[in-house]
Amino acid sequence: MVQRIPFIFGPNVDAFMLHIHAAVAEKERELIAQRNREALAAAKARGQRLGNAEIGEARKAEADLQRRSAAHPARPQGSHAWSSGR
Repeated sequence: MVQRIPFIFGPNVDAFMLHIHAAVAEKERELIAQRNREALAAAKARGQRLGNAEIGEARKAEADLQRRSAAHPARPQGSHAWSSGR
């Protein structure tokens, strides 16, 4: 890198320091992900329900509605014998 790029670390950051900061950030991301996986596994082992139960109920209600509407498709307007057909 011939040209210096201003970063939040300072105006004179060279390529080596950028690589060091990037490697540390990547390692931190890996550690956070591992802690999250372990915490979720521990919660599951304790029998704790994960997620939002209300979302499951809403999806079930939506699926029921779609099943009912598929079993009884709506008729186009004016298709009844008693309809005026407007």
